[in-house]
Amino acid sequence: MIDLRASSRWPIGRKAVVRLEAHDSHTIARDVYPPSFESKVDKCMQMTAGVVIGSRNSTFKVAFPGRKPLGQWILELREKGFSGAHGSRHLYNMNGGKVFEVDLLVMRELKAGEKVPEGSVNLQVPSLEEGVRNTLIVPKREQLILEEALDLLPWTSLSWSIHRGLRDVLMAYSKNTMDEHRKVLAQQLRQSVAIHGKESESRGWEPVFVSEYMAEMAATSVMSGGGNSGDLVRVVTGIAELIWDGSKDGLDETLFWRKERKELADGNAVLSSQAVIALVKCFVLEWSNEFDYQMYHELPQELVFE
Repeated sequence: MIDLRASSRWPIGRKAVVRLEAHDSHTIARDVYPPSFESKVDKCMQMTAGVVIGSRNSTFKVAFPGRKPLGQWILELREKGFSGAHGSRHLYNMNGGKVFEVDLLVMRELKAGEKVPEGSVNLQVPSLEEGVRNTLIVPKREQLILEEALDLLPWTSLSWSIHRGLRDVLMAYSKNTMDEHRKVLAQQLRQSVAIHGKESESRGWEPVFVSEYMAEMAATSVMSGGGNSGDLVRVVTGIAELIWDGSKDGLDETLFWRKERKELADGNAVLSSQAVIALVKCFVLEWSNEFDYQMYHELPQELVFE
């Protein structure tokens, strides 16, 4: 993979000059990965801004809240409320998004003596205080929103630079299900390499890497519960794509969280291709990197690229 690194020069009173130079951690002679992969720029920006959007035929557009100070909070949906949010709406606007179309999930502090809605679930999510977690109460209606958001997470071959609030909430909500099926998911990915090895090679993976290393790398990565290697995400998603038996566009929308999950008898049940894709999307969340969505405040007004 090519990683563009920048060197800069910014003389006082003059324009900033940034030069990009290629840095390739894999030499051509030793690179075992396919030379290219697909990335959807619009989806990358949405995930950075903490917004999940459904397919063209879907009206689902919801933004996620950021982290909160230490306390007890309740998750609430505010229809078309993104325009009034502080934070990532600016980044979403700056990249061509229409904030007025987007619903907003907010964390409202639970009032003293307030009754928790019946059927709510409690999640533990990171707070603004390092190493300390908040209790987030999620009522029934908002649980359905989270399940739809998980089903509508866009497919990717690489980990995201991601809005940390979106990652916090969806990882917390999906954790028990992910842990319940983690071992079976790892095993099915391992087995798939043996079944679809030749197809992997036809897609650009190096043959010895496929036969000797790919299966265990994928299984170990899934079982670890998190990491920061884009290479390993490419391995896991590359195998999952071989298991998928639907259309390419179908990778962006599953029905696992809204339907199939409730029909699985236990954590040892064989996973359908749809379940594999849905759970691998959660794996990608676990391996994604938090992004400061207010970084634009630090950018200079002009950049000159030579």
